Amino acid sequence: TVCSIRRDRLLRRERMFRWVGPVHEYLVVAGRQLRSRAAVTHLPVRHHGERNLGIYTALMKAGRVFTPHDCFYFANEWYDHGEYEQAIQYYLQFVASLDANSTQIEDAIAVCARLADSYAAVGDGERAVTWALKSFAYDTPRAEFCCRLGYAFLQRQQWRQAAFWYETATKLEPLESAELRCGLIDHPCWTWLPHLQLCVCFDRLGDRQLAWEHNEIARQYRPSDPAILRNKAYLESPL
Repeated sequence: TVCSIRRDRLLRRERMFRWVGPVHEYLVVAGRQLRSRAAVTHLPVRHHGERNLGIYTALMKAGRVFTPHDCFYFANEWYDHGEYEQAIQYYLQFVASLDANSTQIEDAIAVCARLADSYAAVGDGERAVTWALKSFAYDTPRAEFCCRLGYAFLQRQQWRQAAFWYETATKLEPLESAELRCGLIDHPCWTWLPHLQLCVCFDRLGDRQLAWEHNEIARQYRPSDPAILRNKAYLESPL
């Protein structure tokens, strides 16, 4: 499993719940809810990105006033197409729509992630770090953002700072999908990825023993990963 996210899927028909939105419709539900660990593996056979982007573009030309939900998913379409400047524009519109008492915490955290990644993609590392840190204003630190911060310092070859954030990711209590109403969990960030990156950091810092130890932890999760096996051979070589 790479990512998991909680969704409302089984509902009582007599309650007449309805889907809302032109694209990426969501259910407006109320009343007693039961959480289940039943999972659906999502393996789409085709991508509807061009269709969805076209729908949103047509609505915009027709003068539709975009709701925060529209801005969020329109930005996602631009992001998926690699149009990061456009994505940033609509993600920022979504953030501007939030008030201090907003219940859209998981969407806000998701936008922090996308803005951090979008700014990184256009070469604005400072704003990428800013938006990764901004996620801490909505909730306690999550491994996904610790790994983003670690990677920002890794790119600058600031190994000690990178190691701090990757180590922080490894010390966080694992999140289960049941704990988040709709939040996305990036499982590599909670398992093997920070250990693989710590292997790099500690090797560059001259501590081959710690590098080896973290590579071994990563190997427990991904025993056949070529990069991890190359690290193992390198760290166990006499040279």
